Amino acid sequence: SLKSFWTQTYKSGKARFDILKVAPGSFQLIHIVPSLFILYLLITGIFSIISSHFFTLFTLALGIYLLVLIIQSAIGTLRIKKINSLFIVPLTTIIMHFAYGLGFIRKFLHD
Repeated sequence: SLKSFWTQTYKSGKARFDILKVAPGSFQLIHIVPSLFILYLLITGIFSIISSHFFTLFTLALGIYLLVLIIQSAIGTLRIKKINSLFIVPLTTIIMHFAYGLGFIRKFLHD
């Protein structure tokens, strides 16, 4: 289910933080990109209330992210020839990025 996928991915984000503490040499930028993206959206989202420049930065990042998901889904759909992947891939990718990123951030803040 999507709920169990969220839980599993959230725990993966928390576990990745623990792994990086124990083995700092295993760090790769990709491990923190989801967390950085979430923080970027949070900061620009909050500041967009007081500045239209931040709103532009927020909507631009979100728009590019969603466009990439749509393109990724279209390519995947063409490869596997299953139309339902056009809808499933973006949803599961969003869940994966946000659950992992939030798990990593939570572990960072509460460790």
